[in-house]
Amino acid sequence: MPRVIAKGVDAATEELEGLGFDVVVENSDQYIGLGFVFSTSPSAGDMVAGGSTITLYLI
Repeated sequence: MPRVIAKGVDAATEELEGLGFDVVVENSDQYIGLGFVFSTSPSAGDMVAGGSTITLYLI
């Protein structure tokens, strides 16, 4: 799983979809409307099978 924290949601989604992942976007508990990735599930550095779903939590 690549690191996409602090990237804009569009750039992060494009990168992950380009690697073959499905992407779901949700607002984090700290959401203030900036549109940047605050955290991910699974976390950056985790081994993830192609085609897996990655959740991006936005700040």
